[in-house]
Amino acid sequence: MSDVYDVYTKGPEAAETVPVLIVGGSLVGLSMSLFLAWHGIPSIVVERHAGNSPQPRAFNYNERTMEAFQTIGVGEAIRQQAPPHFQNSSILHAESLVGQEFDAVAQDITSSDLSAVSSCIIGQDALEPVLRARAEEVGVDLRFSTELLSFQEEADGVSAVIRKRTTGEESTVRARYLIAADGNRSHIRQAL
Repeated sequence: MSDVYDVYTKGPEAAETVPVLIVGGSLVGLSMSLFLAWHGIPSIVVERHAGNSPQPRAFNYNERTMEAFQTIGVGEAIRQQAPPHFQNSSILHAESLVGQEFDAVAQDITSSDLSAVSSCIIGQDALEPVLRARAEEVGVDLRFSTELLSFQEEADGVSAVIRKRTTGEESTVRARYLIAADGNRSHIRQAL
């Protein structure tokens, strides 16, 4: 771990250094920061919004996802926040919201032949605060209301300019890796 980090502690005095810069502090970015922390790899997470998503969006997390969350110590906290009335529900297959109903597939998430860990139905709006709390607990550097302005690939990593949206203060972060977890309209992916 120190070899990876030492390479990126060199460089301009004004630049912060970190092995991994994660752009996007929603479900994917928070999860990635926790998996990295579990392996002892520091990261900085920048998220342009002031807080977590209030939208319920993604809901069903399968056995493998819950095994991964269990491994990093957040599985039980997720289950505690999952609404009980969602568990053991069914998925409706329909033509549209008001159209013909074709089928309802029951979801028995309490037992599985695939894993000792069961899946979990929880909205992204309830899951993200659990992931954020765990990230804060393990010391992840979370920076909400902070956006990526630009980035440049270098021989040994990436230099990125970020801005605190509340103050306008800009700074440079040097990282070995930059992870684009900034959604389906990712500015990073478009730039690449």
